[in-house]
Amino acid sequence: MALNPISLLGTVLRRLAHALIKRYYPKIQITGAENIPKTGPVLFCANHPNSLIDPVLIGITARRPVSFMAKAPLFKTPLLGSVMKALGMVPAYRGQDDARQVKKNTKSLNRVVDGLKAGRAMGIFPEGMSTDVRQVALVRSGAARIVLPAYAQGVEDLVIIPLGINYESKERLGSKVWMNVGPPIEIKEFVDQYQQQQEEPVDVGEDKVLRRELTGLLSERLKEVVVHVDNADWDPLLSDLESIVQRAGHKPSLRIPALMRRKRIADAINYFYQQDPETAEKMMSQIESYHEKIRAAGLVIDDPIVNRGRPQAILTFCWQTLVLIAWLLPALFGLVMNVIPFMVTRKIAGKFQDGARSIATWRLAFGIPIYLGWYVLVYATVLATTRILPLAMMMNLLLPLTGTIALRYWPFFCRSMVHMGHQFRTLTNRRRLHGLRKELETLRETLVDYAERFAEVSERPDLPVIKPMMMVFAKGLGKATFLLLAFLFYLGLYLGYVVLDITEYF
Repeated sequence: MALNPISLLGTVLRRLAHALIKRYYPKIQITGAENIPKTGPVLFCANHPNSLIDPVLIGITARRPVSFMAKAPLFKTPLLGSVMKALGMVPAYRGQDDARQVKKNTKSLNRVVDGLKAGRAMGIFPEGMSTDVRQVALVRSGAARIVLPAYAQGVEDLVIIPLGINYESKERLGSKVWMNVGPPIEIKEFVDQYQQQQEEPVDVGEDKVLRRELTGLLSERLKEVVVHVDNADWDPLLSDLESIVQRAGHKPSLRIPALMRRKRIADAINYFYQQDPETAEKMMSQIESYHEKIRAAGLVIDDPIVNRGRPQAILTFCWQTLVLIAWLLPALFGLVMNVIPFMVTRKIAGKFQDGARSIATWRLAFGIPIYLGWYVLVYATVLATTRILPLAMMMNLLLPLTGTIALRYWPFFCRSMVHMGHQFRTLTNRRRLHGLRKELETLRETLVDYAERFAEVSERPDLPVIKPMMMVFAKGLGKATFLLLAFLFYLGLYLGYVVLDITEYF
C-alpha cells in the first residue's frame, strides 16, 4: 500500500513535537489514562491554558493521533499553517477574529464529524479561547454540535473524554504538568436517558435542549479535572494557600503531589463558599490580611525566616550559601556563553506572545533555531581558532548543559538573596517576626481543620504511601546529586585544561 506523504509528514511532525515538549516539560504526570479508548471515535475536550502546547500534551496523553480544531488565523501564518494542515487540524472561525467568516464553522464542524465517523480521535477546546486564569470559562456548544449530529448519523460508540491540563508554572522551562483524564461521557447512554424523559421522540442532531444539557454536563466534568476556582478573584490567593499548607506539617496533605494538592485546595475553597460562605469569607480575609502584613514587613509569603524556627532558618541559609558557591562558576559560564541567544529569543518572542498563555509556544518556536545556530557558530569558532576537535566538542556539550544550569541558578540566586536580606532585616525587629510567626501558626491550624472537614465530604486521592524515612533519604540523595554534578563540572574543566595543555606540548 502506498504511503500518503501528507500523513507521513504529520506523523514525523507529531513525534518531533512530542519529543520537544517532553524536553521543555520533563515532568508530565498522567492520571486516568485508563479512561482513554485505544481505538474508535473519541472527542477530547480540554481546558486551554497554553496556546499551541496544549494539543501536543493531549497527543502525548492519548498515545494516538488527535486532530484538533484551532482558531482560523493561525492557518494563515507562514510555515505554522502548513504544519497545522499536515497534522490534520481543522480551522475554527471565531467572531472575535473575523465575524464575516463565522458561517464557515458549519463546514469545519462537519469535517470533525466526518473524522469521528471514520473512527478517529478529534479534539476541541470548548471554552473557545486560551486563558491565564485558573478557572473553566464559559463552555460553548461546539462539542455538543459535533457529537450529537455524529451520533444521529450512526456513530453510536462515540465518547467524550474530559481532560484537565494543569501546569505548575506554564511559562517556565521544566515546569511540572498534570494531565488529569476524567471518566468518559458515553453519548449513547446520555441520549437514551434524555429520550426516556421525553414524551415524544427527539431529533438528536437538532434538539437545542439536549445540546444545552450536554454542554452543561461537559462544563461540570471539566471542573472536576481542572484546577478551578468559582471566583476568579480568589486565584491570586491560591498560591498563598499552597505555600502555607505545604509547610503546615499536615501529613495527609503532604502525601498528595503538589498539583493535585493545588486542585484539592481550589475544590475546598469552592465547597466552603457554597456551603458556608460566611466562614469561607472570613478564612480568605485572614489570608489576605496576613499577606498584607508580610508585604508591609518587607517579606514574602514563603520566606524561610517566617516559615521555620531560627535553627532551621540558619541551616537553610547555610545550605543556600553552599549551593550558590558550588554552582557559581558553571552558572556564570552558562550565562556568559548563552546570554546572546537568550536575549535574542526573549526579544523576538516578546513581540508575538499574548500573555502567559503563549510564552512557551513562541520561546520554543524561535529559541530552537536561534540556539542551534548559536551553538554551531561557537563550535566553528572554537575549532577554527584552536584546531582542537575534542575541545570544540566539549564546548558544544557544555553550552546547553551550563545554559540549563544558568536558567535554574539565577532565579534561585535572586530568591536566595532576597531571603537572606530578609533574615538580616528581621534581626532588628524580632517582636514583629514573632507576631508574624504566631499568626502564621494560627492560620496553619485553621487550614488543617478545614482540610479535615473537607476530607469528610471528599476523599483524598488514593496514592501509594511513601514512608517518611524514604522521603528524607530521597531528598538527601537529590541534594547530594546536586552537589556531585557541580563537582563533575569542575572536574570536566580541569580535564579540558589538561587536554589543551598536552595538545600544546605535542
